[in-house]
Amino acid sequence: MKPSISVIYMKKFGCIFLLLGILWTYLPAQRKADVGLFAGTAWYMGDMNPKIPFLSPGPAFGALFAYNFNPRYAVKTQVTFFQVSGKDAGSADPFRTLRNQSFSSSGFDASAVFEMNFHAFKLVDRAHPISPYINGGIGICYPVSGPASGSFIPSLPFAVGIKVGINRRTGIGIEYACRKLFSDNFDGLKNYGSEGFRNVYTNNDWYSMAGFHITYKLFDRPGDCPVYW
Repeated sequence: MKPSISVIYMKKFGCIFLLLGILWTYLPAQRKADVGLFAGTAWYMGDMNPKIPFLSPGPAFGALFAYNFNPRYAVKTQVTFFQVSGKDAGSADPFRTLRNQSFSSSGFDASAVFEMNFHAFKLVDRAHPISPYINGGIGICYPVSGPASGSFIPSLPFAVGIKVGINRRTGIGIEYACRKLFSDNFDGLKNYGSEGFRNVYTNNDWYSMAGFHITYKLFDRPGDCPVYW
């Protein structure tokens, strides 16, 4: 029997995450590594909610690990538990024919992204205590409840945010992140276009997260200098 597409993607992304984990474990310059926590809210956008952000929000919280190559660039992995829901109670839009459809889903989101700071950012450098940033990469969604429960769904994660250094080891930030899902069955309305008919060429399922994160520098060596990385 041929393995399903979700299993194939799961294996590919699993290998990538494993290799990244092994790489970071043996990197000689671990003083550039940060760990952190994320807490915020998540919401769904798709066939039942094509336009409105922050509609029917649910909780989102998780943990992250970042390796900073230099003050501009970093690689970050994050695992987040989230809950989202959607409901279509009718619309004045004559093209939307969905009525009384609803769903609720919770699951885990795992991502590996490349992050770029707009300004040089380093916790020990008090001359640059703040920077906007963007990131993007690859990810996996694993719903534990809802229409797509038990399936691995590849995703395209990207985000914008601002980070601020509090002291030489601690930083905080806010982030707005989106997840483009490579499946149209997250809400249980597979291939159901926003015009009210089935469309095998479109995919409308997304979820987004917004919240706060706090990071902690793992190693604080006396030799760390604001001038040299």
